[in-house]
Amino acid sequence: MGKIKSRCMAGGTCSAGEAKLIKGRGWNPTKVYNHEKVKAYPERYPTNEDSVGIEVVAMYDESTKTWDAPTPEQTESIKVLVRILKKAYSLQDADVYAHDTISRKTEGEDQGLYSGD
Repeated sequence: MGKIKSRCMAGGTCSAGEAKLIKGRGWNPTKVYNHEKVKAYPERYPTNEDSVGIEVVAMYDESTKTWDAPTPEQTESIKVLVRILKKAYSLQDADVYAHDTISRKTEGEDQGLYSGD
């Protein structure tokens, strides 16, 4: 998954002090991640230590900065797998995150893969 972003910054829920602390780190994913990982979920985004990542393979077009759309088979497989994981771990759709939402990845990497049951 990589280094998670600040959940309160993304959601606009940081206290003034927390926002100042995070902004003071500038663009330093390691420092932000180290600050965030000591928080408990759901106060922070999930990390590799407490989540399951699902990889879907697609081609990236460097010239257009876009990913191939998921195939119908990929979309259905993700839907089934997420349904199984949600049941096994008593999760809700709010516990399912797109990769580029919570960590620094190529924008759009997750587009169209899962939109809930």
